[in-house]
Amino acid sequence: MTPRPLFAGLLAALFLPAIGFAQKPKLEPGAAPPLIPTVTYSQDWPASHPPYYSIAVDSAGRGAYTAVDDKDQAGNPYILKFTVSHAVRERIFDDARALQYFNGQFDFTRHKVAFTGHKTLSYAGPERQFKTTFNWSQNPTLMSLTQLFIGIGNTIMGGRKLQYLHRFERLGLNDALQEMEELAKADYLAEVHIITPVLRQIADDPAVMEIARQRARRLLHLASSESAGSSATPPSQNGRKLPD
Repeated sequence: MTPRPLFAGLLAALFLPAIGFAQKPKLEPGAAPPLIPTVTYSQDWPASHPPYYSIAVDSAGRGAYTAVDDKDQAGNPYILKFTVSHAVRERIFDDARALQYFNGQFDFTRHKVAFTGHKTLSYAGPERQFKTTFNWSQNPTLMSLTQLFIGIGNTIMGGRKLQYLHRFERLGLNDALQEMEELAKADYLAEVHIITPVLRQIADDPAVMEIARQRARRLLHLASSESAGSSATPPSQNGRKLPD
């Protein structure tokens, strides 16, 4: 499945080997290869915003998102630390194991397909380090894992946009929240609990339009559902129903 662009191109891309923080799977720029197993998803798509981003998750569930909004300012990336749910952590490492820790060639090369960014999945730990780079793959496990990481990136960048709009342009909140709801229904929003603080601020702010506050509450309910089900079933690939 082709990765779905979000926020009309606001985010959907990354991984540029020339940028220092993206060269190895790591939880922050300049760190040594991790002793604890870490899976990193990176994507490079200069036509999108941000053009380069990376998401690293270690086997303890700790995560870090790093994005470069401007190639010319790669030395000043946006970084957010977070924790993934138990179900998502298990799914990431189960998929990595099923994919031989990304030791192989997965890119589809029989004929040209639509370009949706150079994507790289990496595994690094004390016993092995592998990575694979692709635009699109016929491997359903690889593409499902890619969709999960894109969903996490959509959530984080959506949270960044909501923070900005809540502070400077509240009238834009309803459209942004509606787009996030649509992404959630299509399974292109994941780990919504990461942005719970900004969603709570919007939901509780009487200066925000009621319809936007209602959308924020529905996303908060989704975040709560993720936490409640984190020890049971990983997110499905068939879309999610938001509460009425």
